[in-house]
Amino acid sequence: MIERDQTCHTTTPRRASQPDSAAELRANAYALLSSLYQDQPDRAAVQRFSTLWSSSDTTLAAGGLGQRTVEAGKQFCTAWQTGDGKLALQLRREFALLFLSPLGGVHPFESVYCGTRRRLMDEPWLEVREFYREAGIEKGQQELHPEDHVAVELGFMAYLAFLESHCSTSSAADAALIEATDTQRRFLDEHLIRWVPQLCRRIEAVPAAPYYHRVARFTSALIEEDHARLSMPAEQLHNTWKEGSL
Repeated sequence: MIERDQTCHTTTPRRASQPDSAAELRANAYALLSSLYQDQPDRAAVQRFSTLWSSSDTTLAAGGLGQRTVEAGKQFCTAWQTGDGKLALQLRREFALLFLSPLGGVHPFESVYCGTRRRLMDEPWLEVREFYREAGIEKGQQELHPEDHVAVELGFMAYLAFLESHCSTSSAADAALIEATDTQRRFLDEHLIRWVPQLCRRIEAVPAAPYYHRVARFTSALIEEDHARLSMPAEQLHNTWKEGSL
């Protein structure tokens, strides 16, 4: 998903070096998770993120990440780094079980959880399309999933966090930074927080997908702690920027 006034697609994590800002660190986390729900997991993308996430707990926490997010991310990365190359294959198998097989039966679409009829392309699909349109982007032809698929919604959050990182590292006025974070808060409040924690619980309820249990815990921790932080009063949130903790 990804550039204003262009067609959008899900994002892949950026370089493995230390991010330029806390917002970029969050953007990389959202992008990695988006890729894990998008298709058969990309080994190179996971490796890049795992290298990035190997910094200390203190560095990650200073990046505005909550303790649950830091822990869940490290657990996933530790499993990846100690998997001796076998985790990539296991993730592919679990992905197929969860999202492609009736045995897993996990539906990664907001409409299934929040729609009146609980089926694909219900009201939430229309609402999230309108949210993207107001943000100046649309789904590209290469994006096969509908707009309310979890990979697309997480990719959109990665896009918004990258916008915030641009504001944080440029001479943009505080107003631009406030707008960037407010858009993230609204998207979390109106969409992700309403259904993704339920999705994560369903993933964890499938015994044969232990590695995706880690992905689910990472996802729910990031969304819930991000939502709590971005829901702080505007003045308090503004002060965290000045202190460099968000």
